[in-house]
Amino acid sequence: MPKGLIGINEFARAVNLVIDENVSKKLTGAAINRKLKEIGVLSEEKIHDNSKRTVVNGNSIAYGIEGIEGYYNREAYQRVVFNDIGKGIILKNLIDLMTGHTTNESLT
Repeated sequence: MPKGLIGINEFARAVNLVIDENVSKKLTGAAINRKLKEIGVLSEEKIHDNSKRTVVNGNSIAYGIEGIEGYYNREAYQRVVFNDIGKGIILKNLIDLMTGHTTNESLT
């Protein structure tokens, strides 16, 4: 895993470097975020053009997920990043998370 705070797409790219494509399909950041939203570790908010954005919630920090200020097209937004604790939790529980065999209480 890369050092320091990383976004979910960077996490997925790191996993994909070691994944056996004969056994599993490539991982995407969107797929991981979707699962984390399903179990309540992340949330979603609507933005001005009716699109949606992934954001942290009250549960996120306990799982090593933080929101930091980022910019897109000169507009500030909350960038969701994973610290070392978060990277470890997601990596340790990745198979269970992606197969729907986990809840936010079972992530450790």
